[in-house]
Amino acid sequence: MEIELSPAAHQSYTQAVRLMQSRRVLEALKIAVQAADAEPNSAGAQQVFGALCLRAGRMPDAVRLLRRLVKLQHANAEARFYLAMALHRTGQHDEALQQYERSLALKPGQFDAMAARAELLADLNRDEEAQTQIEDLAKAFPPDRLSLAQRVTLALIRSALCPRCIDPADIEPELEQLAHDRTIPPAKRSVLLWRLGRIAESRGDDDLAFARHAESKAVAAPPWDADAHSHRVDALIAAWTSPEAEAIPESTLSGSNFVYIVGMLRSGTTLVEQMLAQLSGVVPGGEQSVIRQAAAEIQPPRGIEMPMPTELTSLTAERINALSKTAHARYAERVPARAGSLITDKQPQNYFYLPLIARLMPGARVIHLQRNAQDCCISNFFTSFARPHPETHDLYNLGRFFRDYERLMRAWQSLPKPEILSINYEDLVQRPEPTARQIVEFIGKEWDPGVLEFHISSRTVRTASREQVRQRLYTSAVNRHERYSAHLGELRRGLGLTD
Repeated sequence: MEIELSPAAHQSYTQAVRLMQSRRVLEALKIAVQAADAEPNSAGAQQVFGALCLRAGRMPDAVRLLRRLVKLQHANAEARFYLAMALHRTGQHDEALQQYERSLALKPGQFDAMAARAELLADLNRDEEAQTQIEDLAKAFPPDRLSLAQRVTLALIRSALCPRCIDPADIEPELEQLAHDRTIPPAKRSVLLWRLGRIAESRGDDDLAFARHAESKAVAAPPWDADAHSHRVDALIAAWTSPEAEAIPESTLSGSNFVYIVGMLRSGTTLVEQMLAQLSGVVPGGEQSVIRQAAAEIQPPRGIEMPMPTELTSLTAERINALSKTAHARYAERVPARAGSLITDKQPQNYFYLPLIARLMPGARVIHLQRNAQDCCISNFFTSFARPHPETHDLYNLGRFFRDYERLMRAWQSLPKPEILSINYEDLVQRPEPTARQIVEFIGKEWDPGVLEFHISSRTVRTASREQVRQRLYTSAVNRHERYSAHLGELRRGLGLTD
């Protein structure tokens, strides 16, 4: 289907693409969203800018623009496929399945839509349906008709069902062959190697598992400057603990219905949100970018850096109220909730912005998840993230990053606001009821035993922790690093545990 753009939309699209190529992602997305909203009845504008948001990982805006496109063009199979992808990535799985199926009804035999539907069914543990979809794919696309990229996609989907219902021996040789095919893009090879690492873990081959995960991280390692990050953290702490920061006013809009769940990646934030989601009057918001967007508006970052606003002179009462109003509007759009409900935001790296949260969302509470440093870091090292986390590709850098996180949290805990409850992941899984009761009391809710039955919830999760929250609480991840101790010298050096 031909895409028509007005001259203004075409100019905005060209500008946004150039900014993306220069790694000025936030600026590009701002232009894209403004251009799409300027022409809400232009199907072409919604399609190109919605797809741009989808590729850049700005899922709430992608969903919004692509919904608009589907209303304008009901029979656009590609639009429904893009919308399904965005819904899939935001955890709106039932609707994503519907959109994949409608796309296939409009245009049968699409490899990408059939493969994505199979992947989603596997994510949901609907294994028989996933296998049926894989069989349909194999019939429609026999091996001699598959491109190399399609072979990779199909192998990854099959490996997602391993070892639950596919024998590792049936998939491992193909994964090995593809993982070491240098004509395949490094990002895809990284995921193939990660899958091989998971298979090795499942059979208890710790040395091979570590080797495969290390290779997975190395093959697609983006640049990361640990010293530069530490200097930025120094500046952030200095700015927000200064006398000037004390004078920054709070918004006149209350944030008392917000609960922020923060910590290092892989520290248990998804688990806590899934537990709280079982309470009446608590609406899980998942990982939102609202606070990060506010930080970027105060002081735009360079390239793809995490925004860390240190120039605070612009934060007058008027500016704080404007930023707060925008943040409230973004939450209302992305997390529909009844008046009086508590909304959780489990974006772990909101820990960078706790003093800002105290100003924009006065009265908001913060649950801080702490985890054994080596366990947390090895979990990051063994995880294939959907979005770039360059600090996780090197054990020494991971250790440095963890120490900077700890420094930030010590600084913020010395401030009077926001109110922070620190919880140990180990306590949560080893002493679940008393620890969960402490969390529930902190957010002002009545205890409900259903909190401990989170694993049978129908709610779906779209993060790296989605498999864990479908299981009962388990303690096997406590002291997990001991299995890989011989390989962790660089991690311990980064953590400052050795010279």
